[in-house]
Amino acid sequence: MSQTVQDLPVRILSFNCAKSSLSIETILEHFVLAYDIVFIQEPPWRFVRSTPSTSRKSGNDVIGAPLHPSWLPMVCNPEPDTRPRVMAYVSNRLKEFRPSMRRNLIDHRDVLILSLFANRQSYNLMNVYSDETQTAALLLAEEAASLPPFIYMGGMGRRPSWPSRSCHSTPQHCVGT
Repeated sequence: MSQTVQDLPVRILSFNCAKSSLSIETILEHFVLAYDIVFIQEPPWRFVRSTPSTSRKSGNDVIGAPLHPSWLPMVCNPEPDTRPRVMAYVSNRLKEFRPSMRRNLIDHRDVLILSLFANRQSYNLMNVYSDETQTAALLLAEEAASLPPFIYMGGMGRRPSWPSRSCHSTPQHCVGT
């Protein structure tokens, strides 16, 4: 028998990783059974691997966030020379709920809307990055009347009180915050 979203306690972690690949890799490995969705703010965006190319002997660079076999990464590809500010990793355990990014609702680099589908209903979740000018908050205020209900809204941005790159030294420390 298929589960419904109400039957499944969707466990969510929201984390600003300050562009640290090591922090993401640690979270994805250690929390593979503890969480169903990991919302990331300030994800790392770097060289992942090379792919074969017909025009370049060295291959084409693939740029993105870390991958893990137990997680489905969801991110809007950024404009050239920019990086995404939000992304999500959805556990493979939620595949039956057809996780989908909903760029048709809001298409902005600071907001990611994720929907899960069950029993002809959609269950919407939102990950928000809050920059120093509150861009996402202002956008959401403008669009609030046109948005569907959400079962989760969360996220954060970099806070001026945080030490620069504080999470790069020990990812275990970051996981605990």
